[in-house]
Amino acid sequence: MFKTLFVFSFLMGSLALANPERPTLECRTSLCLEHNMNRKTLTESEMAELPSSFRETVQLKAQELASIWADTILEGDFYAEDFVRIDGLEYVYNQNDLIAYRITYSSKAWDLSNCQFDPEDMETLSDCEVGRISEAGFLALDQKLVERDPSARATFKSK
Repeated sequence: MFKTLFVFSFLMGSLALANPERPTLECRTSLCLEHNMNRKTLTESEMAELPSSFRETVQLKAQELASIWADTILEGDFYAEDFVRIDGLEYVYNQNDLIAYRITYSSKAWDLSNCQFDPEDMETLSDCEVGRISEAGFLALDQKLVERDPSARATFKSK
């Protein structure tokens, strides 16, 4: 557990130091190059080949991260489905060592700012702009610790 916390502290600290206003893991930054951090995005077929228990854990952790939306983006003019879709999975490396997984996830959502939505009548969503709320987070290798990616907080994008 100590190693997991250390790696996450290093990862989050490196993100924060790379650019305090918009941290990122893109390896064009000097800090990323200095620590030799890199990411590998898995294809859909590679994701499908992962053990089902790991895919289930990723799904549960994405759901856990998205559960905070009720206190963040959904406090605004948005309504979202409960189902959270996994949009992507990346391996995060420091030099050649795998240090974390990065999960990108989203839910179907509606912008309520320009429509008359009645929570008692879900049909009223048909007049609202539809899109997705998406976000990303990091999952520790032990698959227990999960943390939001500070460079990819929840945002709404219309279709």
